Amino acid sequence: MFLTGLKRLTVAVILGFSVLGSSIPASAQGNFSAQDIADLERVNQYLNGIGFLSGRFIQISDTGGGYSEGNFYIAERTRMRFEYDAPIPLTFISNGSFVGIDNSEMETVSQYPIGSTPLRVLLRREVDLTSDANITAVERVPGQLHIVATEDSGFAQGQLTMIFSDPGLELRQWVVVDAQGRRTTVALRDVTEVEDLPRDLFRFPDYDDSDIFN
Repeated sequence: MFLTGLKRLTVAVILGFSVLGSSIPASAQGNFSAQDIADLERVNQYLNGIGFLSGRFIQISDTGGGYSEGNFYIAERTRMRFEYDAPIPLTFISNGSFVGIDNSEMETVSQYPIGSTPLRVLLRREVDLTSDANITAVERVPGQLHIVATEDSGFAQGQLTMIFSDPGLELRQWVVVDAQGRRTTVALRDVTEVEDLPRDLFRFPDYDDSDIFN
């Protein structure tokens, strides 16, 4: 029973942490208002200025994994580590070039190029949402700013919504909806700025049977 749930959770992890691979037509941004552009530029400045963060995260998924949580570490935004609490033996890692799922119980790592995942928007070295053709909407609700990225074709089609607190712009959570309408939400909690983080946190374990998908 646990292994079946783990397989489902692994899918949820990939869907929940992976950003949109190819681009939709640039005309998708043609209807943005001056306020939309100003907000996208504010988000650019915030994301490009992220240093070293740690905290807790909560993941809620429609794909069978249900509710899970753990610790996260972020280094200058391009490198991330999300460690699931026991008994889930999974860790999501971004090393700046690849994202991967480390299964410590099976001693395997599945790696994917950052450009082929939904978190491409967040993990690229220089964020410029005003020129990203995948950005399709800027939405405002009381206390929040939502930035929506959409991929309407291909293997990774779906939608990513980044949710920021506003005012006091901070990334609070993201929601991925895949082509089948399944939703995965990742929310950040107890976010703390730190001076530095060990580089080993963002290295993949060296298992002999690790998989790399190019």
